[in-house]
Amino acid sequence: MRLFVAIGFPDAVKDALAGVAHSLARQSDAGRFVPRENFHLTLAFIGETGRVNDVREVVEHVAWRYLAAPLELRLAGIGSFRDKGKAGRDRSSRSDRDRSSRSDAGASGDGRHGRSSSPASHTWWVGVVENPALLQIATVLNTELREAGFSIERRNFKPHITLGRGVVARRPVELAAPDISLAVGGLSLIKSDLSSGRPIYTELFRTAAE
Repeated sequence: MRLFVAIGFPDAVKDALAGVAHSLARQSDAGRFVPRENFHLTLAFIGETGRVNDVREVVEHVAWRYLAAPLELRLAGIGSFRDKGKAGRDRSSRSDRDRSSRSDAGASGDGRHGRSSSPASHTWWVGVVENPALLQIATVLNTELREAGFSIERRNFKPHITLGRGVVARRPVELAAPDISLAVGGLSLIKSDLSSGRPIYTELFRTAAE
């Protein structure tokens, strides 16, 4: 099964993120936008494995060490990066002071879907305010998963919540990140399945703060 470890969100946060994704969709000519129930913040992508119990042991150990009390997160900034295979610079802003973002990603085309002359597609996201405790959890989690024998890709941890992939947006894009802070009380192990080309996420377990 295809697994990843993430932070899930309460309904109020999902509602706010869904509102931003809907606004982005209205300003786009194409894209695969994340449905309300799928919003999350990925900490470690594991991929295909049947070693669920081994993953659980690592996740519970990390949560016990670093998440004994709830972790405070604050959403901030909206940005985008070009999808793989497309050249171009990252058009992103993570500032918690600037709640809105303009982007010329997706320069104007003929407004139709599926045309080969369409501009490069982007993945759009909402960021979080820099948080050393979150970085520590993600770093230790990925390290311990590697030590347990999982092939975890080495990359800089840039926490974000995906709004949509393959998005061809009309410029300028007017979006504002939700002004939300939340307390994170646990880590979730999530299974990802595809149904009719769309990801279906199932939470296998969730740790809880003591």
